[in-house]
Amino acid sequence: MPFKNKIIKDMQFHHSMISKVLVWCLALIFLILFWNLKLEGISRPTAHIPAAIDGKIRITVGALREIVVQGESSDEPLNITIRISSEENRVVYKETFEGITLTGDRDTIAQFAKEEPLSLTPGNYYVEVSTEGKQIPLHALFIEYNGDYKNSYIGLSVIILMILAAVLVMCERSAWKLETAYIVVTIFLGVLLSYVMPPLCAGDEYAHFLESYQLSSKILHTQDKDDNGYVLLRADDYDSAVYLHDAASISDWFETFERGNVTDMVSAGEKSTVASKSWYVYLPSALMLALVRICGGNGHILLLLGRLTNLLIVTVLIALSIKLIPRGKVFVACLGLLPETIYLANSFSYDGINLGLCILLASYFYYMYDRSEHITWKQLIVYVVLCALMIPVKTVYIWYVFLLLLLPMKKIALSKKVIALLLAGAGGVVVVIAIKLWPSISSLSTSGLAPSTGELDGVSISYIMNNPKDFITVLGNSLFPELAGFKYPERYLATSFGQVLAADRYAGRDLYTMPAWMCAAVLITAMIGLEDTKENPISARKRMAITCLGCCMVFGVFMAMYFASTLIASRKIYGISGRYFLPVYALLPLIVKNLWFEVKFDVKKVCMAVMVLINLFYWFDVFWHYSYVYFAQPVV
Repeated sequence: MPFKNKIIKDMQFHHSMISKVLVWCLALIFLILFWNLKLEGISRPTAHIPAAIDGKIRITVGALREIVVQGESSDEPLNITIRISSEENRVVYKETFEGITLTGDRDTIAQFAKEEPLSLTPGNYYVEVSTEGKQIPLHALFIEYNGDYKNSYIGLSVIILMILAAVLVMCERSAWKLETAYIVVTIFLGVLLSYVMPPLCAGDEYAHFLESYQLSSKILHTQDKDDNGYVLLRADDYDSAVYLHDAASISDWFETFERGNVTDMVSAGEKSTVASKSWYVYLPSALMLALVRICGGNGHILLLLGRLTNLLIVTVLIALSIKLIPRGKVFVACLGLLPETIYLANSFSYDGINLGLCILLASYFYYMYDRSEHITWKQLIVYVVLCALMIPVKTVYIWYVFLLLLLPMKKIALSKKVIALLLAGAGGVVVVIAIKLWPSISSLSTSGLAPSTGELDGVSISYIMNNPKDFITVLGNSLFPELAGFKYPERYLATSFGQVLAADRYAGRDLYTMPAWMCAAVLITAMIGLEDTKENPISARKRMAITCLGCCMVFGVFMAMYFASTLIASRKIYGISGRYFLPVYALLPLIVKNLWFEVKFDVKKVCMAVMVLINLFYWFDVFWHYSYVYFAQPVV
């Protein structure tokens, strides 16, 4: 009998291994067919950007098709001269373009036909850009279209097949902890993201990068700003810091990976525009930037390691949340594996760390509520400290503090005096935050935070009080944009699951948003991840209270953007992104009590595998989107 059981187990193992090898081979066949049918004939653009110090560029194909300049907008036409010299200082191209009016965005000043490009021998050249009369700082881009995606696609395919192989092996093994698997998988997916979309592709990420860089300069005791208040960067870091990538800048980013390390400091030409001054959220990436600068790493390495540091911090926060939360562990892992979560975590933006703190707060509250026989003063202090770290970053999530009021009082083993001291401490934190935000709060009474354009003013509290119907209409249009009939309604759910920003040739920005079928797959997987909440110990009344706290956060997001980004003449609230609602999703394991379904399969394995597959499809689709859309009308 034992011999028979061994034979059965061996057969099951071989059958399982054959099926997994077959899945891997099918993925390989799909990637090969996709290349042959879709990408093989597409031309790859490369936007060569001259170095800040000497204007050096490296021509790879030898057939320039377009010259683009970017600078501050000008009311009067300018005469712009472009001069390209070889390494032997021989002028190979010089042209003056007359009557150019700069728009402040990318302006094409020369185009060359495919049959008659500006031919240059592949190699290094030096570029000078000058204007007659009024001197305006200009950046130039020299674009080639005749490359191909072969090498890029091979690298993408190798990474995808490696991640798929790791997941298949993980599914074969039974003895692994969910939080450990989450850390490993997230790091793999972070590498995939970094390959598809290089650093500084998230919203406002360049501003966050400047904050981290300033802090790294202070750590190194070097000058962080020039006389005009602009952030100072090493020239090599400035050359590598391309904000909002498109297919052309991604090509150049990889082609210049071996760029020399130029340590001369240059001005970024920008001041920090980050509203929150919570310096500690930039400390991990700043320490890594400082270390790379000490070791002499180039700009590309600096950017990659800086964003990877943030990814590791957020990954650890979410892994700790998975370990702590009594129920809904798989849901928290699914939330942490959303493409948007990985996109935010693997960036210089503080949104990723803020999300990690919110998820940890929800998990720690549930842990205290369900698993602690007696809630000690140390546990309460930990929760208050986490709130104190999170709230200054994004004040709209201050409602997490009020979860403390929902803890079962019979479990709190504290004297009334200690409770009073803890409440006083929490109140002190709120008062400090209120004092910090008072200038912004006071300005809302008479004027909005949105920049005034003369005839159009920002929204203020007094305006809302005097025009309640307009406020309700705008709020309704923003909550339900599809019903309001807007041509391009915001898809809050889809953008919270996955949206990538990038520059394009036409409108300055091109947005890739998760398609509907992926959103449906994410929703189903997340619902299955809540299967174990049928034993949720939180009472119905308290779950309703937590739901109200979540609604307050959503309302706070809309009101924050109403004051910060919306003018009185607007018919909807601008600046709202689905990523702002991710911290609210963290409350779902506390709210849901599953009484409707039960599954028989291994929820942990299936949900993790599905989320990884969704990520692979998502980032593959992002690669295809930006490879194709560069020559097509951009998605608005």
